[in-house]
Amino acid sequence: MGDLISASPAQFSTFSLALLKSGFDKVLPDAHIGGTVFAPTNAAFAKLGPVVNAFLFSKAGEGLLKALVQYHIVANHTMHSDAYFMHDDGENGVGEARRGAPGPDFHVDLPTLLRKQSLSIDVKRWGRLIDVRVNGFLSVQVVDSVASDGVLHTMGDVLLPPKNPRREPRDGDGNREFEEFEEFKARFEGLGEDF
Repeated sequence: MGDLISASPAQFSTFSLALLKSGFDKVLPDAHIGGTVFAPTNAAFAKLGPVVNAFLFSKAGEGLLKALVQYHIVANHTMHSDAYFMHDDGENGVGEARRGAPGPDFHVDLPTLLRKQSLSIDVKRWGRLIDVRVNGFLSVQVVDSVASDGVLHTMGDVLLPPKNPRREPRDGDGNREFEEFEEFKARFEGLGEDF
C-alpha cells in the first residue's frame, strides 16, 4: 500500500508524510489478508487549514497525527466496491479469509486501527456508476486502487471521528481559526494519546 501511495506524490505526499511520522509507513505489515486504506489527497489536508496542519506535523501534534492516520486504516478487512473480504479467527482459532456477499448495493462497518472507531461505508450502484460514501456523506473520489496488501480508496476529505455528544461546548474567544482547531482536536478526545 505504501508503494501505491508514494507512487503518486503529487496527490498523496502529505498523507505519505503522515504515515511516516506516525510510524505507519509500512501500513499493513501484520494484516492477515491485507486491508483497506482511505487515503486523503493533498487537497484534503489543505482543507484543514494551516493551523491544524502546522500542529499535526509538529512535535506536539504527534499523538493527534497518529490517531488521525489510524482512523484511515482498516486491517484484515479488504473492501472493494464489489467485494468484501475479512479475516475470521473461526471456532478453533485458526485464521481464515471469508468473503462477504455484498450484492450490488451494500453497507458495511469497517473497524479502523483507532480504538473503538469504525467507518460506516455505503456502496450504491446505478448501472456502471458507483457511489461509495464514508460515514454517510463523504464521497470516495477514486475507488478500488488495488495494491499487493489490500485496496486504497482516494478521499477528497480527511476523515474525522463523529462528534462526541458528551463533550461540553466551549465558549469561543472570537478567533474562528482557534475554534476550528479546538473542534478538530475534540473529535479525537479519549481515542488515543493526550494531545
